[in-house]
Amino acid sequence: KGSPTAADMVIDLHTTTANMGTTVIVNSYCQLALRAAAYLTQEWGTCEADGDAKTASTHPLRVYLHDVTHEAAPYLCSVGKAGITVEVGPTPQGLLRADAVGATERALRLLLRFLELDATGQAPPPPATLPVYVDGGKVPWPAGSGTLSSRLPGALVAPSLQDRDFQPLKKGEPMFVTPDGGVIHYDGAKGDVVYPIFVNEAAYYLASLSFVTTQPDTQHTRKEP
Repeated sequence: KGSPTAADMVIDLHTTTANMGTTVIVNSYCQLALRAAAYLTQEWGTCEADGDAKTASTHPLRVYLHDVTHEAAPYLCSVGKAGITVEVGPTPQGLLRADAVGATERALRLLLRFLELDATGQAPPPPATLPVYVDGGKVPWPAGSGTLSSRLPGALVAPSLQDRDFQPLKKGEPMFVTPDGGVIHYDGAKGDVVYPIFVNEAAYYLASLSFVTTQPDTQHTRKEP
């Protein structure tokens, strides 16, 4: 992709069909994005306008961390010197929903405010640590059958997993339901307990991916004095 000099900061805005609220995605190489995510976390619940409180409750903010170098990052935000991604859902593809638009606008407004404060040296100090969900890898769909369906899901997400993004999935718990009524249980391949996100994400279907696993962790945002 060449040298990341296209912009000082890239903010990549997305919607998701998964029940992820407002998820801020940062890469471990970008300390500016990490500090911005910490600022959003601190400010998300404050009420500045009608609807802010409802947005904070219906679209809770979480931080999803990719442990990746700038050179290896495959994401749009990596074309800048710094970058951050915002995912808002659930909302169907191609549909305009006021709550999703409102959450996106609020996240963007807070990000731009932080960048202005940071550029003028007025940004509040970040907390020493920030709760994050660290990427743990993707889980493929069970294989389908036939020419077309071999690229489409061969099962359904189990009802107990659907819409439970950022909630624990334990080894032995239902993960998929097959067309004949069978149940495929989580086998612990990504850890005895994982926290799935992008559950049943429509954009992942043709990539044969059912969800992404994460692990909760704590990221240091500044050095202790």
